[in-house]
Amino acid sequence: MALFVVIPAVGYTALSEWINTIARGSWAYSALMPVVNLGGFEIGLSPLFQWIVVPSAAFWWARRVTRFTLPRPLNPGNG
Repeated sequence: MALFVVIPAVGYTALSEWINTIARGSWAYSALMPVVNLGGFEIGLSPLFQWIVVPSAAFWWARRVTRFTLPRPLNPGNG
């Protein structure tokens, strides 16, 4: 389930970083920012990890919480 969020989010991040750093030239990374080379342009490691770690952690937490709080369906075979 988290992959349905993480994959488009990473794609959006790559597109947004490309638009803002290369196409528009709105800003640039500092020499201190670790970057990853994706298809000929560099994307910051921090924004990339943000869109991988945060949604994955949120889905993990939500699944963990709902597993213990939602009622389980009755199994009609164990009557």
